Amino acid sequence: YESASEVVREGLRLLRHREELQQKQVERVRAKIEHGWRESERGEVVSDADARAHFQRRLAGRRSRA
Repeated sequence: YESASEVVREGLRLLRHREELQQKQVERVRAKIEHGWRESERGEVVSDADARAHFQRRLAGRRSRA
């Protein structure tokens, strides 16, 4: 960088970019929550035993890759 103002501008640009990425992530999470909520309202749910088994399998898969 040739000046302090260039450094500041680049820092601000990076901060804006990071905020945009975070906002997109929040929007994706909210959409998934809304989707799941609509499914549950229609009765499209799984039992607690099935959900637990699903997440245990996912955790086991992650542990085997680590």
